[in-house]
Amino acid sequence: MTAHRSMPGLFALALSVLALAAPASAAPKARVLIYSGSTGFRHDSIPAAVEAVKSIATKSGYSFDATEDPEVFTTEKLSAYKAIVFVSNTTNPKNPESEWFVGPRRDALVEFLKAGKGVVGLHAAADSHYHWKWYGQMMGGYFERHPKGTPKATQTVVDAKHPNPVVWYHEFGGGRVFYNGLGHTSESYAEPYMVDLISGGLKYAVGRK
Repeated sequence: MTAHRSMPGLFALALSVLALAAPASAAPKARVLIYSGSTGFRHDSIPAAVEAVKSIATKSGYSFDATEDPEVFTTEKLSAYKAIVFVSNTTNPKNPESEWFVGPRRDALVEFLKAGKGVVGLHAAADSHYHWKWYGQMMGGYFERHPKGTPKATQTVVDAKHPNPVVWYHEFGGGRVFYNGLGHTSESYAEPYMVDLISGGLKYAVGRK
């Protein structure tokens, strides 16, 4: 009788031990959309940039999808992502019809940020959608001009404590936007500083501290 009476206690103890030993479920990976479609000037550096972002996402523990199909910009499809990376997605400033953010696609991007998510713009992401003022406000500006070649310049670090200390970032439309005007050449995306810069910007856009 004594042994029989102790079984519930032993069973409960065993369950307790199992519960303590069970590994905690891993947090779901943040998913990132890499978009590199363009209808204006096509940068030769786009493939290198896309591969660099893929590598950064993998090392940062994010999953990702890469596409040049603007059909991805629907509210339903974008709901799967925490951040969008726009890679030199140039349009033709003289041709409004070259812009793919129209109608429901515009609404989808607005809602994406409103949901507290993030956007990263690389290089010519600011050379896009000149006929949609909201887009320019989101990126923080448009290309004014592009000097020939790859000129050297001196960069001033304004905020060394933030993970993306060059170019700019801001909260916009309920979400976070990071823009990096560097990256005209393919070689740029192999430079350690550039990789660190994009890594910090993507981390900010995803919302991880």
